[in-house]
Amino acid sequence: TDRSPPTEAVLGVGDIIRVTIFEAGGGGLFVQSSGSGNGGNFVTLPDQEVDQGGNISVPYAGKDNNSGFIKAKGRRLVEVQTDIQQRLMNKAIEPQVIVTMVKRTSNLFSVMGDVNQPGRFTLEQGGTRILDALSVAGGPRNNDYNTLVTLQRGSRSATARLSTLLTQSENNVFVQPYDLIAVKKDERHYNVLGATQNNSRVAFEAESVMLADAIAKAGGLNSELAQPGMVVVFRREGFNTLVDMGVDVKHQSDNEPVPTVYRFDLTEPTGMFLAQKMPLRNDDVVYVSQHPFADVSKLVGILRDVLFIKLIND
Repeated sequence: TDRSPPTEAVLGVGDIIRVTIFEAGGGGLFVQSSGSGNGGNFVTLPDQEVDQGGNISVPYAGKDNNSGFIKAKGRRLVEVQTDIQQRLMNKAIEPQVIVTMVKRTSNLFSVMGDVNQPGRFTLEQGGTRILDALSVAGGPRNNDYNTLVTLQRGSRSATARLSTLLTQSENNVFVQPYDLIAVKKDERHYNVLGATQNNSRVAFEAESVMLADAIAKAGGLNSELAQPGMVVVFRREGFNTLVDMGVDVKHQSDNEPVPTVYRFDLTEPTGMFLAQKMPLRNDDVVYVSQHPFADVSKLVGILRDVLFIKLIND
């Protein structure tokens, strides 16, 4: 739910930067003579790492006897650049300073789990969203509808299905420094039992599978056995959901899901339309009841076969 803008990438301990100092002419503090062997009136200091104290060192830029240390941690490149320039103002000839990033080792985020190239990556200056982070890590290994993405930020974490991030852009939030993104395969299943052509445990093949789709996937109702008016879905439903539906749940605990049965009458048009709108969830059980005369039909069929065999023998 964090909709804050991207965090500006500031310098941190371990970042490697490069300082280039220009002077207006030769004979200055850094450029001893015109040209000075580098083709211009500037000097580039050796690349240096922001130390544990958060500082870098620039010769002659000392202040208050700090031996040329410049505070870098937590500051932007332009702020460090301006600080160095001001400190050299009365020492060099009209100094101009450029500070550039050589290698960033702070402001990183991590991507792990079922991605093609897990690792630690650098935040872009303009901001990196979750989907951008997954792309940098080579993308997920599995389909969007069976991939869970968890964003851990400090002691907090939140999880969403990848398909949700794709279809609901407001959840594709900006990644912050030191965030951890974990990608995990989470295949969902539903069970079809009773008077259908095939009874099986079926994996979701899309983000949403409707009850009508599940029955069709099972080969449809068995015309000889099924009772179309008694198609049910068994599910553990959320307590608050049932309260909102007006169901009496006073004898149920609000701390755990409530065993719930939804019944559909497929002999009625309304039942068919509802079956097309009822999305299944992980571990739902779809059960098609047998017709009361199904056992009688089986017995009649057995007797018919026995009599047929007897007639052949006679």
